[in-house]
Amino acid sequence: MFRETFIKVKQELGVTGRALSEQSGVDNSRISEYINNKRDISTETLWELLQGLEALNSGAIKLYLSILLRSLGTSQDLAIQLVDIAMA
Repeated sequence: MFRETFIKVKQELGVTGRALSEQSGVDNSRISEYINNKRDISTETLWELLQGLEALNSGAIKLYLSILLRSLGTSQDLAIQLVDIAMA
C-alpha cells in the first residue's frame, strides 16, 4: 500500500527517478528497485523519498497522505482534514 501510493504520487507529479535521487540522496538504482518491487524499503528511506518529492513539488507529502488515506477507505473530506491536522 505504501509502495503503490508512492508510485502513484511520483507518476502524478511527473518526477523522474534521477531528479528524485538528486533531491533525496537515495541512489537512483535503489529507487528503481523499490518501484519495481525488487527491494523492501525502510520507513526512513520512504521518508527521505517523500521529502525529496516535497522539495521538487510543494504539497507532495500532503498528496501522498491524502491518497494513502483514501486507499484505506477514508472519505475525501475526512482525508483532507486528517492531512491538514498532520501537516500543522
